[in-house]
Amino acid sequence: MACRNHIAELVVGAAFELTSDASTSPEMLLYKRFRKHWKDIDQKNFKPASTHDLALVASAREDIINFARVHLEVKQPRDDYREFLELSVIFLGVIPECGVRFQVAGAMHHARWIAKVIYAIKIWLFRDQFRMAASEKRGIRDLATFAVIIHFKTWITVPTGAEAPLNNFRLMVELLKYPHEAISRATSKMLGRHLWYLSEELVGLAIFDPRASLKKKRLMLAAMEDPAPDHPPKRPEVNSAAFLSTLGLEQFCTKNTKRLFSTLGLSQISTFLAMDPSEWDEEETLQEALRIINGLAVVNDRAERDVALIQEFNKKLTSG
Repeated sequence: MACRNHIAELVVGAAFELTSDASTSPEMLLYKRFRKHWKDIDQKNFKPASTHDLALVASAREDIINFARVHLEVKQPRDDYREFLELSVIFLGVIPECGVRFQVAGAMHHARWIAKVIYAIKIWLFRDQFRMAASEKRGIRDLATFAVIIHFKTWITVPTGAEAPLNNFRLMVELLKYPHEAISRATSKMLGRHLWYLSEELVGLAIFDPRASLKKKRLMLAAMEDPAPDHPPKRPEVNSAAFLSTLGLEQFCTKNTKRLFSTLGLSQISTFLAMDPSEWDEEETLQEALRIINGLAVVNDRAERDVALIQEFNKKLTSG
């Protein structure tokens, strides 16, 4: 199963390449300048995004703020996740319940994408105190806006496997509709290469998504009975009509979707598939399958933590 963190990073990376100086050094020069300037920043004098200048912010503001508030109430797996949540609501002009506090601008390596978006948001919040060229300012504005409006919800929800198909479907719709044409084109093209969770097999995870309606689940089950000839499971090709139509995940389901249950060893307990979804709530076989599905690891967070730890250890060795 593809790491959903990696997929999200590739998408925001496509936006980053369009909006930032493509430096080949380990650290972005603009971010390095900002880090050096951090000690001179008046942290009380920040400036949120203007809804007058950025109409996109106004249209998504309430939804993003409500989402962030829900997730700020639960423990996040890493401190930079929580920092991303807090910075996003500050970017939208809201003060978090814990108050406004900014972490010291730290090291920023090309491989750590969440650091890139955190830097972009901070730079935009303090744009009046940090000198930038006009092109740099436009790039930071566009990247920070994309990070808060699109990447934010994608990143925070990546660990949940059952929600992955619907999340990726909705992400593609948002990317195709994104008003910044160049970013829309680049990011949707990138996601189109990594639609693993809309493949004929993995789309079956959506059967366990509590957000999927009974109607949609019935349509998915019906599609699994399609008598089409056998063929190897495949990922869908990007076709904007498929994502912008009234159809949903059911259009990606085929009889190959049933392979998910045998692959995960669920064949013996998937008798609930023969029942109507309205009868699933009390079905024991569904509850057992749901426990297995919820235990799937769809992110490679442990490996990323290992990399961060060894980088910190390396600094200890070389700092003297």
